[in-house]
Amino acid sequence: ARDLSPVRHFLKMRIAASAIPPRGALPTGIRVTPFAGGTVAEDALYRAWRSAFAGHWGRPDHWPETFWEERRNLEREVFPFDPALWFVVSRRGEVVGFSLCELNGQLGRVAELGVVDEARGEGLGYALLTHSFHELRARGAREIVLDVDAENVTSALRLYIKAGMTPEPSFTIWGKEIQGLQR
Repeated sequence: ARDLSPVRHFLKMRIAASAIPPRGALPTGIRVTPFAGGTVAEDALYRAWRSAFAGHWGRPDHWPETFWEERRNLEREVFPFDPALWFVVSRRGEVVGFSLCELNGQLGRVAELGVVDEARGEGLGYALLTHSFHELRARGAREIVLDVDAENVTSALRLYIKAGMTPEPSFTIWGKEIQGLQR
């Protein structure tokens, strides 16, 4: 009735902690560290995030201050900020991937998972995702979820299904044409 039409559809991916697969093998020369360990500089993680999500639909051009403010919001009630659940993947001192996870009681969430272009195709995404599953389960998660754009142009959806996650419709972003502008 208000001339809205669907713009983008998202899926909720789910996996029971009892069904997670074994950890994937990390490529040679790669190491995973928790961000909370202080071994990774904030600007290095931010640069990797910008690189991993460059060109993704709906990804605003965040400045570092906005990026950190949104993720460190201590007033979030559903999934509180816990940097011990942020995993950073490095090769020769450079951040090449990350998994920003969250936990609320027995529900774990992979909020953001990214691998920079130069490191894609090596199995790093799978290894990082399964690492995250195991860490969330060790912290008490009985189920793990994440949201993904159904039209994601990377192989993310295929990766999540390979790791045993099941997709279900989650939410739709609606929009309308305004004064000759596209949604």
